[in-house]
Amino acid sequence: MGLCDWQCLARGHWSRDFAYAVTAALTPDDRRKWEKDLLLRYLDRFAELTGARPDFDRSFVYYRQQMVHALLMWTITLCHSPLLPNMQLEETTLAMIERISTAMADLDSLRS
Repeated sequence: MGLCDWQCLARGHWSRDFAYAVTAALTPDDRRKWEKDLLLRYLDRFAELTGARPDFDRSFVYYRQQMVHALLMWTITLCHSPLLPNMQLEETTLAMIERISTAMADLDSLRS
């Protein structure tokens, strides 16, 4: 098991990392079964560490919206400059793009 991480590339809202990890790492069937439970667990842990508990419904909207960023990160990997080496196998990149775009369609991520 592994996680493809962009931590040194960008800074943003916690939901960006959550959306990236959940949509890229899980098969669509597993994501559909687990995403709400995983988000609840994430928010519980967030509250334990910070003393603040984000609202679940608002957090789910953030999750949906951040999938666009996750798709962007993997598209860059697929369509990088010819001057750069491959960052991932094309098969891996296409699998991640498929997972993320499926999540975007499932959750209507382009709706606000």
